[in-house]
Amino acid sequence: MKKTRILIFFLFLNTVLFGQGLKLSCDIGYGFYELSDLKYLQHSALYFFIPVPIESVETFPNNIFYSGSMEYLINRRNLVGINGAYYSTGGRNHIQDYSGEIRWDMPLSGYKVGIQYKNLLVTFNKFSIYGEFSSGVIFSKLKINLYNNVPQIDINSFSSYYKGKNLFLEPALGFIYEFSDKWSVDLCFGYEWNYGGKLHYKNEKDSELTTVGGNPIQVNWKGYRSVLGISYNILWN
Repeated sequence: MKKTRILIFFLFLNTVLFGQGLKLSCDIGYGFYELSDLKYLQHSALYFFIPVPIESVETFPNNIFYSGSMEYLINRRNLVGINGAYYSTGGRNHIQDYSGEIRWDMPLSGYKVGIQYKNLLVTFNKFSIYGEFSSGVIFSKLKINLYNNVPQIDINSFSSYYKGKNLFLEPALGFIYEFSDKWSVDLCFGYEWNYGGKLHYKNEKDSELTTVGGNPIQVNWKGYRSVLGISYNILWN
């Protein structure tokens, strides 16, 4: 039985590596992120520093992200594969004058891994229109850094770390232009939904980050995506 499983594995590997081919893509994109809980947490932190008029100077803005994928070409119209992406954004509350400085930083990052299916809907000459669906997990990391040297504010400087995990679903519509047998350019537009994402202390999964009212803080990367990338086809038969 064990030998049979090994044989099946190598037959599958042979099919993947030496079938229709592989497509490798490297992309840069722009993401719109909801992140409403973290924006609320950042706004609530302003009241910790009364009477100092600290302000929010960065509020988890939409940002550029980087991604990549490897797809197996089942045939000329259908592809399946794996993908990954790196998201980053953050918030900052800050004030500085002759009396000192208060800086509350909240850098946030997300590592996204998943699977995807792509279907070429229309193809003419070197131009194609495709539909794509991907799903997977986003592993998020939040760091909160407080630096305070204002004497009248009795809050010590500190750093704390949090982690969270989301499931994501992302349908998309894209366009491909093949300028050679090996190279192509992709332009894609999609929308990502998230589920879950509660934050907990880095080494304490049962200790969640919450609001003053006790509600859990969630990371929600939900929003529109636009992606531009370049792809290379290898092992094409």
